[in-house]
Amino acid sequence: MSINKLTYRKIQTAKPKNNPYKIFDGRGLYVLIKPNGTKYWRMKYRIKGKEKLRSYGRFPEISLDEVRNLASEDLALIRQDVDPIKNDFESRNNEKLEAKNSFQFVASEWIEKRIFTWKSEKHKADVIRSIELDILPKLGSISIKDITPVDVLECVRSIEERGVGETAYRALQRIRSIFRYSIATGRCLSNPARDLTPALKKIIVKHHPALTEQKIGEFLNKLEKIQGSKFTKIALELIHLTALRPKELRFGRWEEINLEEENPEWRIPGERMKIKADKEHIVPLSKQAVVLLKDLRSMSGHGEILFTGRNNPARPISENTMNKAIAKMGYKGLHSSHGSRTVFSTISNESELWPVDAIELQLDHKLKDKIRAAYSRGLYLKQRRKLMQWYADYLDELKLKEK
Repeated sequence: MSINKLTYRKIQTAKPKNNPYKIFDGRGLYVLIKPNGTKYWRMKYRIKGKEKLRSYGRFPEISLDEVRNLASEDLALIRQDVDPIKNDFESRNNEKLEAKNSFQFVASEWIEKRIFTWKSEKHKADVIRSIELDILPKLGSISIKDITPVDVLECVRSIEERGVGETAYRALQRIRSIFRYSIATGRCLSNPARDLTPALKKIIVKHHPALTEQKIGEFLNKLEKIQGSKFTKIALELIHLTALRPKELRFGRWEEINLEEENPEWRIPGERMKIKADKEHIVPLSKQAVVLLKDLRSMSGHGEILFTGRNNPARPISENTMNKAIAKMGYKGLHSSHGSRTVFSTISNESELWPVDAIELQLDHKLKDKIRAAYSRGLYLKQRRKLMQWYADYLDELKLKEK
């Protein structure tokens, strides 16, 4: 059989006719020339007794040499009784399947399933940004079943090398969770991220400095006498009477405060708390806290926020302002605004007068037992009212001892 009959010039100069016609190269390969002058590559072949027609695109986009190479590859398959058209179809299906099994595709599914459980928009944005910037560039294109522990470790270590150890740990947790989802949906059989935590540098947790019970009375006496911003002074006094986190206290708004009822309280919207929640966080206010808030209202009650900043009344004082005041009192490295929570927790727990759950709920700590947590929020509110008044009175006693 004569082959390679065509030349580039012969194809290029072939003129269109009223009807489509063919010019052959050999072994079933030919150019189909349409009346509009468009030229298509085709190959006719038989496999298992059936005649088939293979398409390779248009001339000159597909050159003569390229199409001959493609035809030779197909003829080799045909000699093995493999249909090249069916083979292409299966390859494309396999490529689609591989795309659906890529880490990136599975991660996007995982996000879609989880995103409704994430309480805040900031948390959603942080998780998605972490996956897109820190994880997908390394793992995204790899089939999830082919990813090894070494691949995952290289990914998280590249984050760790930027000096952001906590970010690396969170990335590892998210990769681990994505693999658990992948196993559940039948994409892979094992979790290569499962045992990698020991391979990362240990994060040294820096605890907020906090005074002992023996020193807090002396501190509170000095606090009463400090010169400077009265907003800062009241903020520091209140943070020791409420067990709030500094940010939760500083961003307090007057609309959250109720001083007129029999049981005065501060109701902080769930989205403002560190542990985001649908329900607000209720802070029972002691008599001492009420006095301070009434004094504060006489200074900032016409605005929306409690602790207005000195330079911008629309912004609250900063945590740095509070901690600088503590440092000026001589307690730098010994105590902090956040350390007031440690003082409250230590004194309340060591008194053995109050249920642990009541103390934990006052600190807005998440109780591990969800059923007990839901039950406790209502059950312990009365006890928390008594707890916060007891604690305020106890701090007064400590102050008297040190005078």
